[in-house]
Amino acid sequence: MNILNIMTDSNSNTNANAATPASNNDDNNNERIMHTRTYQNLIFATALIAGTAASILSKSLLETHGKLNDHQDGEDEKTEQFAKPLALTLGMFVSLMLVGLPLHLLVVYMKIPFPGYIHIRRSGNAIVVEAPSDDGDETTPLIIPRDGGDLNSVPSWMYLYLGMPGLFDLLATALAMIGLMYVNVSAYQLLRATGIVWSTVLHQNLFAQRYFFFQWIGVVWNVFAIFLVILASVLNACFEPSVSTRATLGGIALLLLSTLVQSLQLVAEEKVMKEDAPRAPPLLLLGMEGLWGTLLCGGILYPIAMWIPGSDHGSLESPHSAWAMLVHTPAIRNMFLLYMVSICLYSLFSLLLTVSLSSTWHNILDNARLPLVWGVDLVIYYFVTKGNYGEPWTGYSWLQLAGLIFLIYGTCIYNAPDTPSIRLEGQWYALGINLAPEYAEIELQRNPAVPGVVKWLGSALGRRLKFG
Repeated sequence: MNILNIMTDSNSNTNANAATPASNNDDNNNERIMHTRTYQNLIFATALIAGTAASILSKSLLETHGKLNDHQDGEDEKTEQFAKPLALTLGMFVSLMLVGLPLHLLVVYMKIPFPGYIHIRRSGNAIVVEAPSDDGDETTPLIIPRDGGDLNSVPSWMYLYLGMPGLFDLLATALAMIGLMYVNVSAYQLLRATGIVWSTVLHQNLFAQRYFFFQWIGVVWNVFAIFLVILASVLNACFEPSVSTRATLGGIALLLLSTLVQSLQLVAEEKVMKEDAPRAPPLLLLGMEGLWGTLLCGGILYPIAMWIPGSDHGSLESPHSAWAMLVHTPAIRNMFLLYMVSICLYSLFSLLLTVSLSSTWHNILDNARLPLVWGVDLVIYYFVTKGNYGEPWTGYSWLQLAGLIFLIYGTCIYNAPDTPSIRLEGQWYALGINLAPEYAEIELQRNPAVPGVVKWLGSALGRRLKFG
């Protein structure tokens, strides 16, 4: 926590900060870096576990058959598959709303330290600013009101503006849940890795963010990996009688569109959380996305799905049959509650990851979930449920595995020089490409002890070595 005492008497500034020895500064910097990395690793690991659980639970729910009645008084028992993508979407938003908004109010009014929040209180003649930073370490707030006002407050129009990322989240989740009905959860998770491609393109064009050449190489490997995954899914559908090729292609298209919409959502979230003023605290953003998503899904999207003719009791998706199965089928009800908890935890910690780093790291997180989701799904199929849930190893899973390997390879290239990463410095696995000057430029920019003129020279030298 960073505590700043701002004296109201201007004469108190005469005895200011004393000089600190250089050795102490170096020790403090190293301790700060270690603390920050531990904090970010903890967030990443929690989001990784929760996201894996959410993906597997959502696919299991869509494949589970539930009862529509209690089979009493001689009535025939009626069962059907819980193919309810909108019900899963609505459940996600309800969980975000029920968790995000109460936690936001609790943090603000109880002045609980939390990333993205800045608390102000008066102590005698001083205004004390308590600001746990977004990366788990100390920061200085950019704007400090003279009257000691609330830095966590947002203007009224912001509550309406937060409907935009909520709308993106609604569309992305609905498209993803519908697409998941027609592909395996491993292919679903692999195709969501397209987000790192969309995010890079959007950041460069909307934020004018500079990307190094090695990062674009990582993007190209990701695109190639996604092509292999699509090819494996299509081939499996062509030679598997129980799988429709047209449905598989439609599911793939919906998933690719979902990742584009989600990338727009993440960019919108990053913008409202990292603007100097005004900015939205992360828990408020989470809760308002849940509120807007609940209103839009429950008040607009679900009625439209009920009105459109379909195979679900005469509708495209019937909320009445979804509710009946939740009431009369304990397995579906329990999995649904676990799904709500896991997707809420995943959304919260991935949002904190965006606050701490950037929305690109959200997409790196999705890529890191790939082997975990696929591995757990195979274990569930062969060892836990004996074929009732999970997914089998097919004749084209080797092709999908190749896509996974190339995807991890491309992501590690993109993530350099952070851990885990692969540096392209002329090794055999770098195909002879040597981009060491780019990594040196990044290290110079990150080292606070390096004078600005040295950083500039390092940057110029990097460009000279690369293009000269």
